[in-house]
Amino acid sequence: MNAYFCCFWGIVYASLLEFFPKKRARNYTSFLHSVSCVVLTSFYKINYDILYNLSLGYFIYDTIFILLYSLKREQLYLYHHGVMFVVLKELHHKEQNILVSILKIGELSNFFTYIVYDMLKQNIVFYIEIVELIQLLWFGYFRIYISTILLFSKFNILKELLSFYPLLSLYSLGYIWTFGQFKKLIIYNEEIN
Repeated sequence: MNAYFCCFWGIVYASLLEFFPKKRARNYTSFLHSVSCVVLTSFYKINYDILYNLSLGYFIYDTIFILLYSLKREQLYLYHHGVMFVVLKELHHKEQNILVSILKIGELSNFFTYIVYDMLKQNIVFYIEIVELIQLLWFGYFRIYISTILLFSKFNILKELLSFYPLLSLYSLGYIWTFGQFKKLIIYNEEIN
């Protein structure tokens, strides 16, 4: 089944290439995966098989894409995808609602990242600083504030998971990225004034 979903994401990407350049088509493919995960995890009764196969298929597809095109600047994504393989396998075998929440928070936090990336690729610089600030606040809210609440309130459940320490490393990377973006916005504002 994973092969079908892996091919599905390849077909989505290829279809988007009909309308957009490569980088934007890939960005939209990633955005569609995020939206799909958020929608699927928002239902009262979650179909774990669809969520598992859709996401695992996406991460396999994207891993192959990165390796195939030797995207050296995206090597950290290979680590991220490896962690997600472990999380999804554990989700598939244990149907842990906590892992569904983590997946939803992670994918939801990325929404404005895709929007900012697309604006930059289209050279839409009007209000880009405001949208980047919204992106920083949005990402920080989900990856730092909500994730921290989840980490501390569900620590006893999380520490028993095989994926706990790998997820903790992604949580830490969220802090690093957020503070890096914050620093970038501060420097940009100092250059303007």
